[in-house]
Order: sequence, then structure tokens, then C-alpha cells
Amino acid sequence: MNSDIESKLGDLENLFIGTPYLQEIIDDIEDFRKFARLNNYKTEPDSILITGASGSGKTWLINEIIRLNPRIEEGDRTKIQVLSSSIPKAKSAKPVVQTLLSDIGDPLQGKGDTISGLTSRLDTLIRNTGTELIIIDEFQHCLETDSKKVIHAIGDWVKTLINLSKRPVILFGMPWSDIILETNVQLARRFCIHHKMPSYGVNNFSDFQCFLYAVDRKLPFPKISGLADKDLAFRLLCSTEGNIGKLMKNVIKKAARKAIIYKFDSIPREYLEDAVGKYCGYLKNDNPMLLPIDQIKFEDNDSFDLYPNSKIIFSKSKSIKGSFYYSDI
Repeated sequence: MNSDIESKLGDLENLFIGTPYLQEIIDDIEDFRKFARLNNYKTEPDSILITGASGSGKTWLINEIIRLNPRIEEGDRTKIQVLSSSIPKAKSAKPVVQTLLSDIGDPLQGKGDTISGLTSRLDTLIRNTGTELIIIDEFQHCLETDSKKVIHAIGDWVKTLINLSKRPVILFGMPWSDIILETNVQLARRFCIHHKMPSYGVNNFSDFQCFLYAVDRKLPFPKISGLADKDLAFRLLCSTEGNIGKLMKNVIKKAARKAIIYKFDSIPREYLEDAVGKYCGYLKNDNPMLLPIDQIKFEDNDSFDLYPNSKIIFSKSKSIKGSFYYSDI
């Protein structure tokens, strides 16, 4: 494989589209991080909760933050600018702090000690490694329980981590993760911003086209592929249900990778059609990329959360808000 193809494949893998909303989130995070550092971590920092459905771009955003802030070797230590952990399901705060300890490089891998002792050890490592920001992903795993006591205890632990470390904490989770703030007023005071990452649909189709146009401009090809053209954009929306994760990983990157290898100037339409069929689970006779445009239907599903019998346990379900066709936009 020649160096030009390798370079283009690398550019494709690192592709990040900084939409205005994503850039606002990044700017808010950076503002809180800079203020805490300039204040020499003397006072309690502001923190942020970021929620969104699967595929809304949370992981993509975290990866970009880490890419912009890599670990730095400084001779006697590794400076960890951003400590990022994806936490497991937990019935107490202990598995959470153990995962953070493991990810920061604790020699004991988070083993032993009480929650208090583990938290103190984590705080010491945060200071010794020069950590400036703490990201906790998959935060909903802490909340998938029917015990208010457990949820409150984990919320109290997050509050303790903020108080001890004086570092901003960024929580990422599914839409129902905001229950942690509703059940813990003192914790809610520390998370002064709650960003809700949107999913795309018919109501914000023009925003979806803008996103596709931005993607097209940043793809490593000399010519644009016309992704934002109304016909193709609607087909891509229906093929991926407005899910950015599925759109980028299963369709655009797969088709673009093949186009790079075979040295095309842009992504051929048939490569997109093939990617939708192979990686989005469509048969040839129901592939939205192949059907006549007036036969393609977008079902706008609204995911919501139920709290049965007034418990905290979460069950996800979908209601169809409406079916839309190309003529409706």
C-alpha cells in the first residue's frame, strides 16, 4: 500500500466534524478546565453532564477530546491531561473508582482498600500525573438499579471526587442519566451545564444536510461526493435512522475506505449503496439507497424512559411519532 493511500486512510480514521453544537460543548469543557488550572485547583470546579442516545456522537466527541489532549511523557512521569474511563455496571461506588484507578495507571489496578481509601489513592494519582479533566463515560451503568440508595451513594461519591481533586468532571451517558441530578440536589449544583446531544430526523433535516456537507468537505478526496444532496441525504437518513454513529462507522467510512483503496476522486454512489446493504442489515429489495424515492419512509421514533411503579429502574421503549416521506420535507 503506497504512502498516499495510507495517509488518506489515516485522515479518514481521524475524521471529526466539529458542528457548532459539538464545538460549543468542547468550548465549555475547555473553559472549565482552564479556569480550574489557572485557579491552581483551589476551589470547587464546575462540571458538565452530557447525555444522548446511542449513536448520537458521545464516543466520537470523547475520542476527539482525548486526541487533542494526548498523554505526555515528561521524564519522571506520564502527564495525563485527560483521564477518561468507561465504567461498568455497579451497585456501589467501588467498581467505579476501581476502574478509574486502573485507567490512570494505579500499580495495584484498583485492588484492595475501602471506597474512601481507594478514592484517596485516586486523588493522589490525579495530582501526581497532572490530570486536568476527568471524563466518566457510560454513566447510566451506575443508575440501572431499582435502589434510590445506590444511586444517591454513587452521586455522593462523584461529589466527593470533585471536592477532593478540584478537577472538572464530565459525565457522559444515555438520556435518562440526568436522574442522578434529580435525586441529588448537592450534586446537581456542581453540574451547572447539561448538554443534550440531538438525534437527526425530519424536523432538523436541514441540519443533517449541513452535517453531511461538512463531512463531504473533510473527506480525503479531491472532489465532493454529493452527500448533502437532498435525495441522497434523505436516503442516508432513512438508512441509518438519523444515527450518526451508524452513518459514519457503517456507511460513510466503509464506502470511503473502499474508494480510497481503489483510488477514486470521490465516493461512488454504488459504494454507499453496498455499505448500507452490508452493514445496516438491508436486503436488496428494501435498501433505502435502491428503492424509488417516493417509496422510502422515515419513521420518527421517540425513545423515552419509564419509571414503573415509581421505582428508579429504567426500561426503554419506542413510540412512533410519525412516518415521513421525501415529499414531506
